[in-house]
Amino acid sequence: MATGFIFGKENVHVEERAYRLFGGLAARRENAEIAPLANRLDSLEGKTVGFVWDYLFRGDEIFPLLEEGLKQRYPKIKFVNYDAFGSTHGGDEHAVVAGLADKMKSTGTDAIISGMGC
Repeated sequence: MATGFIFGKENVHVEERAYRLFGGLAARRENAEIAPLANRLDSLEGKTVGFVWDYLFRGDEIFPLLEEGLKQRYPKIKFVNYDAFGSTHGGDEHAVVAGLADKMKSTGTDAIISGMGC
């Protein structure tokens, strides 16, 4: 029985069983295209802000607090709740993220606040 393990292409032996481990880092692409950043909004006053969440750690508690604080600072701000966008975690996460721009357009969302669990 092994007392340690090795990451990479090596086999790992634990209690007489062999497992192959793969690191979570992707290979670096030298010619990767970097998209330009979106322009910042001048203000959130009168804008619509969407909440996007992975449905894990306390977003249902934190987003109402953010909404309350932002309404105090920007009285004409509007919000689109996280349930309008779908979860950014789990089986549908790739489709949710891929459809985010279209969903922002259809809901009139100007900016996104994205929360994720730890």
